[in-house]
Amino acid sequence: MAALIKAASVQDLRRSLVAIGGDHLMILLAGTLSYLLWHDVAWWAAALAAPVTLTIAGRAMRGLECLVHEASHYNLTRRRRLNDAIANVLCAWPVLSEVQQYRTSHMIHHRSFGHADDPDRVRNLRLMLEDFDRSSLAALTVGAVRRIVPYVPGWWWAIGLDGGTVAKFVAWHVMALWLPLAVLLGPAQAAVFWVLAWGVPVFFALPVIRFIAEAAEHDYLPDDADATIFTRTWSNIGAIHRIVFHPHNDGYHAVHHLYPSVPHHKLHRVHRLLAERDQAFATDALIRTKVTSSA
Repeated sequence: MAALIKAASVQDLRRSLVAIGGDHLMILLAGTLSYLLWHDVAWWAAALAAPVTLTIAGRAMRGLECLVHEASHYNLTRRRRLNDAIANVLCAWPVLSEVQQYRTSHMIHHRSFGHADDPDRVRNLRLMLEDFDRSSLAALTVGAVRRIVPYVPGWWWAIGLDGGTVAKFVAWHVMALWLPLAVLLGPAQAAVFWVLAWGVPVFFALPVIRFIAEAAEHDYLPDDADATIFTRTWSNIGAIHRIVFHPHNDGYHAVHHLYPSVPHHKLHRVHRLLAERDQAFATDALIRTKVTSSA
Protein backbone atom coordinates (compact mmCIF):
# COMPACT_ATOMS: atom_id res chain seq x y z
CA MET A 1 0.00 0.00 0.00
CA ALA A 2 2.88 2.37 0.73
CA ALA A 3 4.12 2.10 -2.85
CA LEU A 4 0.63 2.82 -4.15
CA ILE A 5 0.28 5.95 -2.02
CA LYS A 6 3.73 7.16 -3.04
CA ALA A 7 2.80 6.78 -6.71
CA ALA A 8 -0.55 8.49 -6.13
CA SER A 9 1.10 11.45 -4.40
CA VAL A 10 2.65 12.79 -7.59
CA GLN A 11 1.27 16.22 -8.52
CA ASP A 12 0.10 17.21 -11.99
CA LEU A 13 0.07 21.00 -12.19
CA ARG A 14 -1.41 20.97 -15.68
CA ARG A 15 -4.48 19.07 -14.50
CA SER A 16 -4.93 21.49 -11.63
CA LEU A 17 -4.62 24.48 -13.97
CA VAL A 18 -7.24 22.95 -16.26
CA ALA A 19 -9.53 22.53 -13.24
CA ILE A 20 -8.96 26.16 -12.23
CA GLY A 21 -9.60 27.35 -15.77
CA GLY A 22 -12.80 25.32 -15.94
CA ASP A 23 -14.11 26.93 -12.76
CA HIS A 24 -13.39 30.44 -14.03
CA LEU A 25 -15.02 29.62 -17.37
CA MET A 26 -18.18 28.43 -15.60
CA ILE A 27 -18.32 31.69 -13.63
CA LEU A 28 -17.81 33.74 -16.78
CA LEU A 29 -20.50 31.88 -18.73
CA ALA A 30 -23.05 32.05 -15.91
CA GLY A 31 -22.29 35.74 -15.37
CA THR A 32 -22.52 36.54 -19.07
CA LEU A 33 -25.91 34.83 -19.29
CA SER A 34 -27.18 36.76 -16.27
CA TYR A 35 -25.89 40.04 -17.68
CA LEU A 36 -27.36 39.49 -21.14
CA LEU A 37 -30.75 38.59 -19.69
CA TRP A 38 -30.64 41.65 -17.43
CA HIS A 39 -29.38 44.03 -20.11
CA ASP A 40 -31.11 42.77 -23.26
CA VAL A 41 -34.34 41.20 -21.98
CA ALA A 42 -35.52 42.33 -18.54
CA TRP A 43 -34.57 42.12 -14.90
CA TRP A 44 -37.20 39.46 -14.32
CA ALA A 45 -35.59 37.23 -16.95
CA ALA A 46 -32.31 37.33 -15.05
CA ALA A 47 -34.24 36.68 -11.82
CA LEU A 48 -35.98 33.64 -13.32
CA ALA A 49 -32.63 32.24 -14.46
CA ALA A 50 -30.97 33.01 -11.11
CA PRO A 51 -31.46 29.56 -9.53
CA VAL A 52 -29.48 28.06 -12.40
CA THR A 53 -26.87 30.78 -12.88
CA LEU A 54 -26.22 31.19 -9.15
CA THR A 55 -25.85 27.44 -8.68
CA ILE A 56 -23.37 27.23 -11.56
CA ALA A 57 -21.34 30.21 -10.36
CA GLY A 58 -21.49 29.19 -6.70
CA ARG A 59 -20.40 25.67 -7.53
CA ALA A 60 -17.47 26.98 -9.58
CA MET A 61 -16.41 29.26 -6.73
CA ARG A 62 -16.66 26.29 -4.39
CA GLY A 63 -14.35 24.52 -6.84
CA LEU A 64 -11.82 27.32 -6.45
CA GLU A 65 -12.05 26.98 -2.67
CA CYS A 66 -11.47 23.24 -2.93
CA LEU A 67 -8.32 23.96 -4.91
CA VAL A 68 -7.17 26.41 -2.23
CA HIS A 69 -7.55 23.46 0.13
CA GLU A 70 -5.44 21.37 -2.23
CA ALA A 71 -2.80 24.08 -2.31
CA SER A 72 -2.72 24.23 1.48
CA HIS A 73 -1.19 20.74 1.27
CA TYR A 74 1.13 21.77 -1.60
CA ASN A 75 -0.81 19.47 -3.90
CA LEU A 76 -0.71 21.79 -6.90
CA THR A 77 3.08 21.59 -7.04
CA ARG A 78 5.79 20.79 -4.49
CA ARG A 79 7.49 24.06 -5.45
CA ARG A 80 6.06 25.88 -2.48
CA ARG A 81 6.31 29.48 -3.62
CA LEU A 82 4.85 28.65 -7.01
CA ASN A 83 2.11 26.56 -5.37
CA ASP A 84 1.06 29.45 -3.14
CA ALA A 85 1.33 32.08 -5.89
CA ILE A 86 -0.91 30.09 -8.23
CA ALA A 87 -3.37 29.32 -5.45
CA ASN A 88 -3.66 32.93 -4.30
CA VAL A 89 -3.85 34.66 -7.68
CA LEU A 90 -6.11 32.16 -9.43
CA CYS A 91 -8.15 30.63 -6.60
CA ALA A 92 -7.98 32.24 -3.16
CA TRP A 93 -8.05 36.01 -3.69
CA PRO A 94 -11.07 35.82 -6.02
CA VAL A 95 -13.11 34.11 -3.26
CA LEU A 96 -11.94 36.22 -0.30
CA SER A 97 -9.28 33.86 1.00
CA GLU A 98 -5.52 33.44 1.22
CA VAL A 99 -3.81 30.08 1.14
CA GLN A 100 -1.18 30.78 3.81
CA GLN A 101 -3.79 31.79 6.38
CA TYR A 102 -6.10 28.97 5.40
CA ARG A 103 -3.21 26.53 5.82
CA THR A 104 -2.54 27.65 9.40
CA SER A 105 -6.04 26.70 10.55
CA HIS A 106 -6.36 23.65 8.33
CA MET A 107 -3.16 22.05 9.60
CA ILE A 108 -4.50 22.33 13.15
CA HIS A 109 -7.61 20.49 11.95
CA HIS A 110 -5.45 17.66 10.62
CA ARG A 111 -3.05 17.48 13.57
CA SER A 112 -5.73 17.78 16.26
CA PHE A 113 -8.59 16.06 14.49
CA GLY A 114 -11.50 15.53 16.88
CA HIS A 115 -9.80 17.25 19.82
CA ALA A 116 -10.82 20.44 21.59
CA ASP A 117 -8.57 22.67 19.49
CA ASP A 118 -9.75 21.26 16.15
CA PRO A 119 -11.27 24.40 14.52
CA ASP A 120 -13.73 22.34 12.49
CA ARG A 121 -14.95 20.62 15.65
CA VAL A 122 -15.35 23.99 17.36
CA ARG A 123 -17.49 25.28 14.51
CA ASN A 124 -19.51 22.07 14.22
CA LEU A 125 -20.42 22.13 17.90
CA ARG A 126 -21.28 25.84 17.87
CA LEU A 127 -23.62 25.29 14.92
CA MET A 128 -25.06 22.09 16.45
CA LEU A 129 -24.41 20.22 13.21
CA GLU A 130 -24.88 16.88 14.94
CA ASP A 131 -28.59 17.81 15.02
CA PHE A 132 -28.68 18.91 11.37
CA ASP A 133 -31.75 17.20 9.88
CA ARG A 134 -31.18 15.82 6.38
CA SER A 135 -34.33 13.69 6.27
CA SER A 136 -35.95 15.81 3.57
CA LEU A 137 -35.25 18.81 1.37
CA ALA A 138 -37.57 20.92 3.53
CA ALA A 139 -35.81 19.89 6.75
CA LEU A 140 -32.38 20.51 5.23
CA THR A 141 -33.48 23.94 4.00
CA VAL A 142 -34.83 24.94 7.42
CA GLY A 143 -31.65 23.75 9.12
CA ALA A 144 -29.45 25.64 6.67
CA VAL A 145 -31.46 28.86 7.01
CA ARG A 146 -31.20 28.68 10.81
CA ARG A 147 -27.43 28.25 10.70
CA ILE A 148 -26.19 30.20 7.68
CA VAL A 149 -25.90 33.61 9.39
CA PRO A 150 -23.65 32.42 12.26
CA TYR A 151 -21.86 30.06 9.87
CA VAL A 152 -20.45 32.82 7.65
CA PRO A 153 -18.40 34.70 10.29
CA GLY A 154 -17.30 31.32 11.64
CA TRP A 155 -15.88 30.50 8.21
CA TRP A 156 -14.10 33.85 8.05
CA TRP A 157 -12.59 33.15 11.49
CA ALA A 158 -11.49 29.67 10.39
CA ILE A 159 -9.69 30.91 7.27
CA GLY A 160 -8.02 33.82 9.06
CA LEU A 161 -9.75 36.55 7.08
CA ASP A 162 -8.27 39.99 7.74
CA GLY A 163 -8.06 43.42 6.17
CA GLY A 164 -5.16 42.43 3.96
CA THR A 165 -7.13 39.59 2.40
CA VAL A 166 -10.13 41.88 1.85
CA ALA A 167 -7.83 44.39 0.11
CA LYS A 168 -6.45 41.66 -2.16
CA PHE A 169 -10.00 40.51 -2.95
CA VAL A 170 -10.98 44.04 -3.96
CA ALA A 171 -7.77 44.63 -5.95
CA TRP A 172 -8.14 41.31 -7.79
CA HIS A 173 -11.70 42.04 -8.86
CA VAL A 174 -10.92 45.61 -9.89
CA MET A 175 -7.88 44.67 -11.97
CA ALA A 176 -8.96 41.30 -13.34
CA LEU A 177 -12.61 42.08 -14.01
CA TRP A 178 -13.87 45.61 -13.57
CA LEU A 179 -11.11 47.48 -15.43
CA PRO A 180 -11.16 45.27 -18.57
CA LEU A 181 -14.96 45.28 -18.58
CA ALA A 182 -15.05 49.05 -18.07
CA VAL A 183 -13.10 49.45 -21.30
CA LEU A 184 -15.59 47.24 -23.15
CA LEU A 185 -18.88 48.17 -21.49
CA GLY A 186 -18.29 51.40 -19.60
CA PRO A 187 -17.77 51.75 -15.83
CA ALA A 188 -21.42 51.43 -14.79
CA GLN A 189 -22.19 48.37 -16.90
CA ALA A 190 -18.92 46.77 -15.80
CA ALA A 191 -20.11 47.15 -12.21
CA VAL A 192 -23.46 45.56 -13.09
CA PHE A 193 -21.68 42.64 -14.76
CA TRP A 194 -19.48 42.14 -11.69
CA VAL A 195 -22.44 42.17 -9.32
CA LEU A 196 -24.26 39.54 -11.40
CA ALA A 197 -21.24 37.37 -12.21
CA TRP A 198 -19.33 37.56 -8.92
CA GLY A 199 -20.87 39.79 -6.26
CA VAL A 200 -24.14 37.95 -5.71
CA PRO A 201 -22.73 34.42 -6.16
CA VAL A 202 -19.68 34.88 -3.93
CA PHE A 203 -21.60 36.42 -1.03
CA PHE A 204 -24.87 34.50 -1.26
CA ALA A 205 -24.67 31.30 -3.35
CA LEU A 206 -21.17 30.17 -2.36
CA PRO A 207 -21.73 30.27 1.42
CA VAL A 208 -24.85 28.11 1.11
CA ILE A 209 -23.11 25.52 -1.07
CA ARG A 210 -20.06 25.54 1.21
CA PHE A 211 -22.18 25.19 4.34
CA ILE A 212 -24.04 22.15 3.02
CA ALA A 213 -20.72 20.63 1.95
CA GLU A 214 -18.90 21.29 5.23
CA ALA A 215 -21.83 20.20 7.37
CA ALA A 216 -21.59 16.76 5.78
CA GLU A 217 -17.88 16.09 6.39
CA HIS A 218 -17.46 15.07 10.04
CA ASP A 219 -19.40 13.66 12.99
CA TYR A 220 -17.78 14.72 16.27
CA LEU A 221 -20.40 13.42 18.70
CA PRO A 222 -20.79 11.33 20.73
CA ASP A 223 -17.32 11.58 22.27
CA ASP A 224 -15.88 8.10 21.86
CA ALA A 225 -12.34 7.08 22.74
CA ASP A 226 -12.50 4.36 20.10
CA ALA A 227 -13.56 6.71 17.30
CA THR A 228 -11.35 6.80 14.21
CA ILE A 229 -11.10 8.84 11.05
CA PHE A 230 -13.30 6.16 9.46
CA THR A 231 -16.08 6.61 12.01
CA ARG A 232 -15.79 10.41 12.22
CA THR A 233 -15.45 11.31 8.53
CA TRP A 234 -18.02 11.03 5.76
CA SER A 235 -17.12 10.43 2.15
CA ASN A 236 -19.73 12.38 0.17
CA ILE A 237 -19.42 10.74 -3.22
CA GLY A 238 -22.87 10.75 -4.81
CA ALA A 239 -23.41 12.45 -8.17
CA ILE A 240 -24.92 15.55 -6.55
CA HIS A 241 -21.88 15.83 -4.28
CA ARG A 242 -19.36 15.46 -7.09
CA ILE A 243 -21.21 17.90 -9.36
CA VAL A 244 -22.29 20.63 -6.93
CA PHE A 245 -21.08 20.46 -3.33
CA HIS A 246 -17.74 18.64 -3.46
CA PRO A 247 -16.09 19.38 -6.83
CA HIS A 248 -12.60 18.18 -7.68
CA ASN A 249 -13.08 14.99 -5.64
CA ASP A 250 -13.36 16.97 -2.42
CA GLY A 251 -15.96 14.48 -1.19
CA TYR A 252 -13.39 11.69 -0.78
CA HIS A 253 -12.66 13.14 2.61
CA ALA A 254 -11.63 10.07 4.58
CA VAL A 255 -8.95 9.27 2.01
CA HIS A 256 -7.77 12.87 2.20
CA HIS A 257 -7.38 12.67 5.98
CA LEU A 258 -5.52 9.39 5.70
CA TYR A 259 -3.25 10.51 2.86
CA PRO A 260 -3.29 14.33 2.55
CA SER A 261 -0.41 14.27 0.04
CA VAL A 262 -2.62 12.61 -2.59
CA PRO A 263 -3.81 15.34 -5.01
CA HIS A 264 -7.44 15.84 -5.96
CA HIS A 265 -7.24 14.03 -9.29
CA LYS A 266 -6.04 10.81 -7.60
CA LEU A 267 -8.44 10.64 -4.63
CA HIS A 268 -11.15 8.66 -6.41
CA ARG A 269 -8.71 5.94 -7.44
CA VAL A 270 -7.15 5.67 -3.98
CA HIS A 271 -10.60 5.49 -2.38
CA ARG A 272 -11.56 2.62 -4.69
CA LEU A 273 -8.33 0.74 -4.05
CA LEU A 274 -8.64 1.18 -0.28
CA ALA A 275 -12.17 -0.19 -0.36
CA GLU A 276 -10.87 -3.23 -2.26
CA ARG A 277 -7.74 -3.87 -0.17
CA ASP A 278 -8.37 -2.56 3.35
CA GLN A 279 -11.04 -4.46 5.27
CA ALA A 280 -11.29 -1.82 8.03
CA PHE A 281 -11.88 0.93 5.48
CA ALA A 282 -14.39 -1.17 3.54
CA THR A 283 -16.28 -2.01 6.75
CA ASP A 284 -16.14 1.23 8.75
CA ALA A 285 -15.94 4.03 6.18
CA LEU A 286 -18.98 6.32 6.23
CA ILE A 287 -20.38 6.80 2.73
CA ARG A 288 -23.05 9.34 1.78
CA THR A 289 -24.50 9.43 -1.74
CA LYS A 290 -27.43 11.81 -1.23
CA VAL A 291 -27.83 15.24 0.31
CA THR A 292 -31.21 14.61 1.91
CA SER A 293 -30.40 11.43 3.79
CA SER A 294 -27.99 10.31 6.51
CA ALA A 295 -26.22 7.89 4.17
